[in-house]
Amino acid sequence: MPNLLKNVYNKKIENSAVKKSFLFGIFKTKYYIERFNFEFRFCGIVIFKTKVNKGREKFYLFNVPFFIKSSRPKLYNKILNIIGGKYTDIYVNYNCSGETYLFLTFFKSFNRGSRPVFIATKPYHIDLCHLMCPEISCFYIPNLEKLRGFDSIFKETYKGFNFFNILPMKHFVNLEKRILKGENLHYYNEILKTAGVNSCDFKSQSPIVSERVKQSVLDKVSKIGLNTENFVFLCPESQSNLNPKDCFWADVINRFYSEGFDVFMNVMKLTPLYGTAKTCFLTMEEAYYLASLSKCIVGLRSGVMEPLTAINDIPILCLYSDFKDRGVLKSIPAEKVMSCFSLKNLPNASDNIYEYTFEQVNSDCIDKLISEVKF
Repeated sequence: MPNLLKNVYNKKIENSAVKKSFLFGIFKTKYYIERFNFEFRFCGIVIFKTKVNKGREKFYLFNVPFFIKSSRPKLYNKILNIIGGKYTDIYVNYNCSGETYLFLTFFKSFNRGSRPVFIATKPYHIDLCHLMCPEISCFYIPNLEKLRGFDSIFKETYKGFNFFNILPMKHFVNLEKRILKGENLHYYNEILKTAGVNSCDFKSQSPIVSERVKQSVLDKVSKIGLNTENFVFLCPESQSNLNPKDCFWADVINRFYSEGFDVFMNVMKLTPLYGTAKTCFLTMEEAYYLASLSKCIVGLRSGVMEPLTAINDIPILCLYSDFKDRGVLKSIPAEKVMSCFSLKNLPNASDNIYEYTFEQVNSDCIDKLISEVKF
C-alpha cells in the first residue's frame, strides 16, 4: 500500500526544486525555489510553465509565451510569509554597501511607519543596519534578486503594508546615463531626490559601534599580530571599478612598511598581489571600527569607503579608476566617476579626504600618497 500511494502521489526536494509526481508520473510539476520558476508536464511534455526574470513573470503554454505580469506580488508575498504581519513599513534593500549606508544615514528621519523592518538581500546588509540603526528589526532573505523589478517604483502599498524598494533599478540606469551625457550631478543628491528627501530636513545618522564589536576586533587582530598603535588600513577591492596594475598594492604595502607602519588589508579574497599585509575576516561593523584605529585609510573607490568617511581625524586617500561595463550599466571614465561619486560630498564626511584618479598619479605615486598622509 505505501508503494502504491507513492506512485499515485510523490513529492521530493532535489537540486533546489520541489518536484511532485501524480498518477504514476503521468502528471508532474516542478517549482524552482531559488529562481521562482514553475512547470507542469503531461507524459513528459511541458504543457505549462512560468519564468521569472527582471521583475517580470512570463507565462508559457506549449513553450509559447501568452501572458506577462509583474513579479512584485510574488516578492511581497514571499517576504510576508517569512516576517509575518507585525510590521507596517518594509524596506527591501538590493544595493551594495555604499548606497545601503547612505540610505541608513537618513533612515530615522525618512521613516514614518510605527513598525519598520529592513530586508537584507546580502549578508553584510545586516552588519550595516546594526552599525547605523541597531534598533531596527532586520531579516536576511537571500535569492530575491530575480524578483527585483527593472522599474522606477520606490514605494508601493500591498495588502495594507508599505513596501519600499531601495533603490529602483531605473534610478541607477538613469543616473549613469545622465553622467555619460555630461550632466553635473552627484549621486548622493540623486538618492535624496529618488527618496523624496530634502537634506535640510534631517540630521545625518552616524555609525554606532557596540562594545561587543570592539572587543571582537581586538581579539582578532591580536591573533595576527597587528600593531594597533601604528598601522594603515587598505581597501583594494571594488565591484564597479577597474583594478590598478598588478604591482600597485604590493608597492603601497612595501612603502608603508619602509616608513615603519604595519599594514592591514581589508579584503574578501587573498592574492599574492597584496604582498605581506596582514588580514583576517571582519564584518562591516568590525572593519569600520578597526579602520577608526588606523593612522590612515587608503582604498580603491568602492562602497566600503562610504562608511569610513564618517571617521574623523584620519586621512583618507581614495583612488578612482574607470567604472567597468556592468551590462545594463556601462563603463564610465575615472574623471567622471571622481566628479560624480566624490566622497567629499557625503554626509558625515571628514575634512581629511584626498582623491585622485590613477591617471593623475605619476610613477612616484607611492611617495605622493605618503606625502598626503599628514602624520
